[in-house]
Amino acid sequence: MTNTDKFINHIVHNLFPLNEYSEGEIRNLMAKFKEEVEDLNLTISDDQLKKYIERFDQIKNSPKITEKDLRKYSLAKLINLVTSSAGAETLTEPEDNTLDVVYNEGPITIYNGGKEGNCITYGQGERWCITRGSYGTYRYDKSKAYPTFYLAKNGNLSSNDKLSFVAIQVRDTPDDRVKYVYTNRNNSPYESNAMSWEQLLSEIPWLRDVPNAKNILKPIPLSSEEKVTQLYAKDPISIRQWNSLPFETKKQYLVVRKDKSQLFSDVSIEKFISNYLPKYPQLTEFIAVTPGIIDSEILLANVDKFDKQTQRSILANTRKISASELGKDNIPFDVKKAITYADKWGDKDQSRLYVTKDKNAIVKLTLGDDIKIGLYTEDADYPNIKLTPRTVKYLLEYPDLDKIPLKLLLELVSKGSISREVVDQIIQKGKEDPNSAIIVKDVEGGQIIIDTNSFASYKLEGNTVSRIDFNDPEVQEVLSQATENTNLQQNAFNLVNKQRNIPDTIDKESLFSILNSIPYDSRIVTNAGAAGSPQVLMLSPNSPLSMFGVPQSNTGVLTRNRISYSYNGGNAWRRTAGSNSIDTEEQWATYFAYLRDTNASYNDAALRSMFDYSYGGLEPKINFIKANPPLDAANQYRPFVIVKDGTERPILLNTANPNDSLIVGKRGGLIRAAIKPQVAQRLIGANPLPNPQGGEAPAAAGQAAPTRRGRPAAGAQTRPVVRQPNAGAGITIDQYFATLPQGAELQTAFNALPNGLRNPFVLATSSPLAGDRGASRRTNLLPGAGRVVRVLNSTTSPSKMYIIQLDSGLMIASIVIQPGNLHYVMRQNGPVIRLADPSALAAALQQNNLNEELTGAVTRLHIAHNPSMIKEKLKQK
Repeated sequence: MTNTDKFINHIVHNLFPLNEYSEGEIRNLMAKFKEEVEDLNLTISDDQLKKYIERFDQIKNSPKITEKDLRKYSLAKLINLVTSSAGAETLTEPEDNTLDVVYNEGPITIYNGGKEGNCITYGQGERWCITRGSYGTYRYDKSKAYPTFYLAKNGNLSSNDKLSFVAIQVRDTPDDRVKYVYTNRNNSPYESNAMSWEQLLSEIPWLRDVPNAKNILKPIPLSSEEKVTQLYAKDPISIRQWNSLPFETKKQYLVVRKDKSQLFSDVSIEKFISNYLPKYPQLTEFIAVTPGIIDSEILLANVDKFDKQTQRSILANTRKISASELGKDNIPFDVKKAITYADKWGDKDQSRLYVTKDKNAIVKLTLGDDIKIGLYTEDADYPNIKLTPRTVKYLLEYPDLDKIPLKLLLELVSKGSISREVVDQIIQKGKEDPNSAIIVKDVEGGQIIIDTNSFASYKLEGNTVSRIDFNDPEVQEVLSQATENTNLQQNAFNLVNKQRNIPDTIDKESLFSILNSIPYDSRIVTNAGAAGSPQVLMLSPNSPLSMFGVPQSNTGVLTRNRISYSYNGGNAWRRTAGSNSIDTEEQWATYFAYLRDTNASYNDAALRSMFDYSYGGLEPKINFIKANPPLDAANQYRPFVIVKDGTERPILLNTANPNDSLIVGKRGGLIRAAIKPQVAQRLIGANPLPNPQGGEAPAAAGQAAPTRRGRPAAGAQTRPVVRQPNAGAGITIDQYFATLPQGAELQTAFNALPNGLRNPFVLATSSPLAGDRGASRRTNLLPGAGRVVRVLNSTTSPSKMYIIQLDSGLMIASIVIQPGNLHYVMRQNGPVIRLADPSALAAALQQNNLNEELTGAVTRLHIAHNPSMIKEKLKQK
């Protein structure tokens, strides 16, 4: 029974509505379908036809199908209708059951070359292109009518006979005159001309010995998978051809054509969307969620062609739309509003888009050093309107007004653009709404206001709102409340975790202060992009890259990272794309603090790997050593910096055999170096200080200079000698103070410090003064008035404490908290003094009467370079 007969028989016996027709009408319908199937020359399985008819029976009652009587449908119309949605596909495509060896009798063997693997296997060693990787070039060539290959071999003929082994093409064409092509064993003169069956037999006479050879050498149609992956990916088809494809094949066609310049051979993408796609709601949703098939802008420009439900689906599933389309006419204004409501505008930078309450305009609000407003209407666009009492209404309609940095609103109040009542309403919301971006707390004398939009803080006293330092004790007291502080930390961290540009309105010092308070295990950047793995955020405020990321589990060579932000001053944040090196001393120290916090250290192998690479030259390696890396207790090698030929050079000193040490060569790699025992001993020192991880701390360049007595100031007592502590592993801060002449007083002052200043130094290490730039700088700031006598290093962060002995005999401490670059002076009698930066040290001592020996000339010189210090008031309690 033919496929046509099976199809008609299925209709007669299984199609429910047909039983209402008379036998004559059934015969007429059978004849009609038979003629259509034959005329259309379709190859369609019985199962697939059954699915089509069943699918029609399922969907015929849909309001969209006006004709319910199948007898009025052509077969082509039926196929187009039921393939417009999923549900009419067969489970599997009929398999090609052609054997690999289609004939094997006597000396003649014919192999099935309809599969590339068969051509390669059975044609191994032959000269045909199809056996050497060019199978697809021939099999999927439309001009060759998608040929099926057969490899025919006659063992009675000599291998030197060019007809002893031939490759035969059977082309998929109804024209028998050009159906066959063959290529002889010599592959010369390549393939023959297309010919009929009789011509083929005359060219290869021994094929006549194969019974029923013409039926054996038959064309095998391309499978659906081959059509999709090979034909459709190469050449577009017509819209009518696409309409007749099964639903799933329609989808696959769109996917393989998505990166091509042409979707169909006869209609444009715009015409396809406007005239054809609305008939396929399921495909419309598929296109909306599959990037690259059709640009969202084109889809949205024609969204009015679809029904309301499909329009909502398009908007819900579409990707972000470039904000540049806001000022163009290709998308209807109503659609632009819908995009705004759905928050589908992309590339907005620091802009925020919203629809006005009267729905007549879209507002583009941009926040930077000031507030800019763009107005977009159906008839015209005004990208930069002037903010006046008349136009401020557009700003006030912003639904998240409390998310605008408070300082920008206060500036508008001062200009008279908005009333003070607007700010008062935001402040009131901050008091009542725990989800507000403004945190407000009552304090003595007024209110503390913390703006989480810009991480700035203010104090409201009466009708006056004034900016105060984010590290002010009153602000820190507000932040000490766990719930609010956690929210603030999360908001700050999200700026980095989202891997976007940080708004220029964000205050650098405040942001670093908050980020620095976040534990390492909560600083994991999960959206590290090209980094490929979670990274831990590091802070290095004074380095060119002020924020950077390191792999969460890295304790070896580390020279590049993927998360980095630089800060150029003047509120100029910039996200740095791609890989960047870690090379400054501060960056290394920041990273080492993280390693110590996670109990990680460098063993000998990691040290050698670190120094045996050429990237970055000598400076990053020298800075690596100066930053005091954590070393494994069992290390044989220890890093130092020596001066060789007038140049600082990193070395790995072999403590067991100095003659077998390593030095960084001029090309960047490690080379063997013999270090004299006396030089090694001088580098290590008689009583080497311990490294926090159990190894000894590396020395800076050269040997540490002995403690300088100096000349006491006139009338001042002679400075007592500061003893060098004989430190062991785990030296505590009180053990260090015990070595100082006024250690008890300093211990008392240290115990009175806030937790944030005291905790980093509970366990500390000491490092030599020589080569420490912070120590030199502070001594130079106090010419003839005092000097640094000891440098203490936190074991949990890059923070440092510089013990300073003034010529008056008084001992004080200059503290720098890192990350965050916060500076303080700890004194024996009185609260800690906050400094703007180390250069303010001299003025702070003078203003607090800590050293009367500071000359007026020094003070005048300092104030001349720091005029802002004239107005600064250093608080004392």
